[in-house]
Amino acid sequence: MLERRDASRGKRTEYRLTSAGRELQPIIDLFGGWGARWAFGDPRPNELDPIVLLWWMRRRVCIEAIGRRRVVIQFDFSGGPRQSYWLLIERTDVSVCLKNPGFDIDVLVSADILAFYRVWLGRVTLSEALRRQQVQLDGTSSDVRSFSHWFSWSPMADAVRAALADRRAASDNRHHVTLARVADTEILTGGLRADCRDSAKSQTRCLLRVLCHE
Repeated sequence: MLERRDASRGKRTEYRLTSAGRELQPIIDLFGGWGARWAFGDPRPNELDPIVLLWWMRRRVCIEAIGRRRVVIQFDFSGGPRQSYWLLIERTDVSVCLKNPGFDIDVLVSADILAFYRVWLGRVTLSEALRRQQVQLDGTSSDVRSFSHWFSWSPMADAVRAALADRRAASDNRHHVTLARVADTEILTGGLRADCRDSAKSQTRCLLRVLCHE
């Protein structure tokens, strides 16, 4: 399933899928799609771990999209421990740092931890979170514009977005059906009321005829 490739000194050991492992990809994708439709939701409070989140992000950095020797991103999360974290992105490695790595900060990310988890998982887009001011990016205009392209985000993000779109479409359809039923009911009851009014008028006219003839 996996093969280990020992690296030279100073470089990390790599694990890569074998041919057998790669053949499992369609099955993993199917399970991921199923989970996105039926199981994935917002993480619970005890699951909001900044280090775990950054470790996931570390594995999804698009080095080729950065095109620089080094980029340092500082993360200040609210809704959890008041502590800063850093991603040190270099051409040959990406590190999660619990202490300032000592280089200039290229982008400062200030975010609610739940909101950033939702961005990572694909439940909202980064642009939506920025517009709602749940996430703030500080840096040069070029780096801020490029930030979303530096990461591939969660492998299941596309499946989650598709599942959310399907749920919204289904909800809209149910809403339209409900409105149609309400409209049909109003038309029907309105007709019945009209029939009742006509019947009452007819009965009144008959009673007056009888009284007059008497």
